[in-house]
Amino acid sequence: MGDSMAKGLVWLSAAAITFTTYMAPASAQHETLNRADIRAGMGTVRSNVMACSRHINGPGNVSITVSVRVAPTGFVLGARVRNPTLYPRLDSCVSASVMQARFSRTLRGRTFTYPFVFRGTSVAPPPMPVPRPFATPDRLSYRDVRRAMRWNKHRWNRCARLVRVRSPFVTRIRMRISPDGSVRRIRVKKIAGNYAGGRRNWAFRRCIRLAVKAVTFPRAYRSTRINYPLTIRSPLPPRRTCVRDSDCGVGNYCRTDEHRRSICMRPM
Repeated sequence: MGDSMAKGLVWLSAAAITFTTYMAPASAQHETLNRADIRAGMGTVRSNVMACSRHINGPGNVSITVSVRVAPTGFVLGARVRNPTLYPRLDSCVSASVMQARFSRTLRGRTFTYPFVFRGTSVAPPPMPVPRPFATPDRLSYRDVRRAMRWNKHRWNRCARLVRVRSPFVTRIRMRISPDGSVRRIRVKKIAGNYAGGRRNWAFRRCIRLAVKAVTFPRAYRSTRINYPLTIRSPLPPRRTCVRDSDCGVGNYCRTDEHRRSICMRPM
């Protein structure tokens, strides 16, 4: 009887010691974490946290405050950025790195906030692109330019009287079209055939510049530089009847039609 009671007391004592050891670990020296424990625990992951600065694309310093919840066992139960920044990847990187921290064991654990300061890059980020208008192309295509020039060919056909070249003839120009559709720079590069030099040459080039500047092109997002060939035809005189070729202007002919009338005709 006495031996059995002694064995029971020994078992109860061992169970009480085990229960006390589980509830209050031997390494637990504080009820909660103090500043020294927090500094030591965050120091283990500080290098990983500071490596998250690679996700910053702008200049200046970025401050982040992290709310950390620590269990009595020393493991981190949760880490959340209290002041989200403009860099979502930086916030998620900091939270994931703090979750790997380990602290000393306590009786109740603790919830605290910890600040971090990151340095930005020395190069400024590229400017935000300007939103484009709806259905506006990047640059005008050759087809857009040709469509706008086709409806205004009567403007530079009047310049044919300033040169002594057989009609039709081709003049190549180089122009720069601004995004609003206006023409900024025009250069008459070449005139096919023989033409009168001196004042007539200057007057012809000026006439071409004024005629092309009057054209309105579609809008685009950027400026367009293009080489364009102008086909210039001498306009017919108001009176279509003629006697000789000189009555029809430069490059036109006086021919007899099917009704036996002499009229001015353009070359095919």
